[in-house]
Amino acid sequence: MLLRKQDQVEAGGDAVLGGGDVHRLRPPVSRRTVGRAAAEEPELDPGPLDSRQGALRRRQYSISTLSLLTRRYVKVRGDLLVSIGDGTELTSVERRYAQRCSEYLHQAKSHLQSRRANFFVCSNLLFLADVTLVWLYPYGNLGLRCDAVTARLRSAGPEAQWLTDALEAARKKDDDRFLRSALEDALNHLQEFEQDDAIADDLQVTRLRMLLLYMTGALVMLFLVAPYAVIDLRASQLRGWPVATFENPLVTQWVSAAAVCAVGAVGGILSGLLATRDATTTLLDYRASILRLALKPLVGAVAALTLYFFLTWQVLTGVEVTSGGTFLLVGFLAGFSERYFLRILKAEETAPETRDGRRASAGAAGSPATSAPPSSNVLNERPFDDTPHSCPAIPTARQHPSSTAGTG
Repeated sequence: MLLRKQDQVEAGGDAVLGGGDVHRLRPPVSRRTVGRAAAEEPELDPGPLDSRQGALRRRQYSISTLSLLTRRYVKVRGDLLVSIGDGTELTSVERRYAQRCSEYLHQAKSHLQSRRANFFVCSNLLFLADVTLVWLYPYGNLGLRCDAVTARLRSAGPEAQWLTDALEAARKKDDDRFLRSALEDALNHLQEFEQDDAIADDLQVTRLRMLLLYMTGALVMLFLVAPYAVIDLRASQLRGWPVATFENPLVTQWVSAAAVCAVGAVGGILSGLLATRDATTTLLDYRASILRLALKPLVGAVAALTLYFFLTWQVLTGVEVTSGGTFLLVGFLAGFSERYFLRILKAEETAPETRDGRRASAGAAGSPATSAPPSSNVLNERPFDDTPHSCPAIPTARQHPSSTAGTG
């Protein structure tokens, strides 16, 4: 009877103890059994990442960001598995750190495999998992990680020098907890800079999207009011303008305004093409650069249409419209060079005083003035931009000192 009970205990079966109670007796736990159980714990290994589902129907920016986050996930997961090993030598504190790191990786994995992933949240989750690994690294790997972080801190500038000094001082201590704490502070400092840059980029993208919407609305409003803000072009007797006339004068005005807008938009596109032809960008600045490029034709069209309104009324000092080609050329230059557009509008700031002085000198000489005031010489100044693709002077726009010169 005693031998039979001993066999049941060794087999892990049920043994009948005193009083007739039945208890489940566990077999003796060996070190090998604990290692196998720790290695098979599903919560410590978040599992491999299948990003094919998350990459469907994404744009190039999202695909590139997903690729970077996937690589970071694979690295952090590999470091976790190497750090915990078979789990036999993990203390209770280290096991809690490992479980916390695994939870962060599980959440990041769900974001990466989703079609509507929040990359900002996913990046923060991967950072938290990376920081948690600081308390799981073996001492040899901890030193290598400190060397890599120290190099990043030196490139961050003098404001991170105190963190470099803290890492060097912690290495001299016998207790590695000082070094792990200093490494965690350094990683938090670096993450703050990256997070600030990401937030600033998101805010800039939001601003540019709103500006794109506002410029579209401004262009639509200017186009709609064009027939009511421009004089009758058929009665102005300008050579070659309007190019096409219709029975309805409103249609004629709209078609003429559309032609000026198109020329200004082409100027903006050409300016953006020359600016981005040899330029490079980063993943962080990619979205903002795309939106700036999309704003170029809209700004060009709005600037061209605005100058078109002013030129038809002859309110710009020193600029006389001699033919319809002046509208097209000024519209193209306004879309191509924003500085040219601003210079034309700022020509009125000092023009009245200079124009009065030229009138007095012309009256004393008994002949009309032959040159425009220096403040209105915006058509003969070059370059209009700091970029190499500056525009030449306008050959079709003639300057005159006053609105009455040459007509008396």
